[in-house]
Amino acid sequence: FLKNRSAPNDNDELQRSWFVESFSEHENQLRGMIEYGSYGFESRLINRKTKKKQYDRSIDDMEEIPLFFSFWMPDDRDYGIAAFQSFRGRSCISLFMTDIMEDFRQKNQEYRIN
Repeated sequence: FLKNRSAPNDNDELQRSWFVESFSEHENQLRGMIEYGSYGFESRLINRKTKKKQYDRSIDDMEEIPLFFSFWMPDDRDYGIAAFQSFRGRSCISLFMTDIMEDFRQKNQEYRIN
């Protein structure tokens, strides 16, 4: 799943996109970073102190926010634990979770992620 998500996964309805930036495997753990952001609107970015224009944002520009994730699968157990960093209401974690849960369900009908 993670190897196949290095390209942006766009949700045009929500104007959000995410991709797996990197991950590493070590014994019973997977850890990595998800990059995500919002797109689809133009704006003028200014310095909040000087009020001077810094940049004109186009509809294809996306703010990029990194989120950490970790999966831990203990030996001789029939469960694993996943942890995801979130960034309040601006996070894309629900998009990532929907995608990973559907992919997992299709490949592992006897197990579930919840």
